[in-house]
Amino acid sequence: MFCALQGEWVRREATWLAGLCVATAVCAATVALTHGATLRALRRSWAGRGAGPVARVDAMPLPRVMLWAWERPDDLSAVRPGEAGVAYLAGTITLREGNTGGDGFQFRPRLQPLKAASGVAKLPVVRIETSRGPLAATDADGGDAAAAGLTDAQRERLVETLARVAAFGSGPAMIQIDFDAAANERGFYEAVLAELRARLGVGARISITALASWCEGDAWLEQLPAGTIDEAVPMLFRMGPDSSRVASTLESEGEFRAGVCRSSVGASDDEALSRAILAGDFAGSHEWSGKRVYVFHKGNWNAAATGAVLGELEKWHADFSASR
Repeated sequence: MFCALQGEWVRREATWLAGLCVATAVCAATVALTHGATLRALRRSWAGRGAGPVARVDAMPLPRVMLWAWERPDDLSAVRPGEAGVAYLAGTITLREGNTGGDGFQFRPRLQPLKAASGVAKLPVVRIETSRGPLAATDADGGDAAAAGLTDAQRERLVETLARVAAFGSGPAMIQIDFDAAANERGFYEAVLAELRARLGVGARISITALASWCEGDAWLEQLPAGTIDEAVPMLFRMGPDSSRVASTLESEGEFRAGVCRSSVGASDDEALSRAILAGDFAGSHEWSGKRVYVFHKGNWNAAATGAVLGELEKWHADFSASR
């Protein structure tokens, strides 16, 4: 199915996905998503702490552990169905400001091989990047897409592309979007998410990655209309100067302020805070062990790296189950 749809895309937009099936072993395996057992809800409700609804852990029909496979040769063939899933980079979209020639839209497909067993749940991820202007780090424009140099044509083409990626599998349409939208790009991003939801329907599943600041103090995610997204994954790594502040806030409050950020967490196995979370040593993380965990690995995934991460998380989730 993946290869057949890819062929259709190539006929329409030859520069988008040319060579993708040759480059990735995902084409040789099914991308139908397996539906694991419904995950238990978090012990704390934290009702009233955020303005929006608390995301359900089972809103995304995925395993409780997802391994991010980025743009590098990765071998995840050791992962068994039901043990974990694979959130794989399907492609990167670059949006450029006006006066750059063309329509300022480029889709670069995944070019590195990915090995994953048939029957393992797979979630396509699309990374969005922009060429940001001087206002990108400010709120002065109120999130005006025009101030960010983004156009209606780019928005329409972006929604079309995301919808096609989401519809790869034979199961419900599903996608994760990775876009670190700056302040003046958020109005554009909100419009994209709303249009994508309308395009895919309520049965589709839309996950986004989220900067930690969006989840522990910034209200813009909570202002999205209910049902726009199903999951926001707080990225608790590569946070730079914000790392100690975010860690301190979580240690004191025990949870993210934004309800939509409470069903999952993103970690990397090469950073101290992430490793403390994965090992269950972070203050309050016993309360988090019912969350879905997305794990980034700095190097290439292989059997050894996979085994180490899954071994830690198996104990983490087992401790949570035993305490219920």
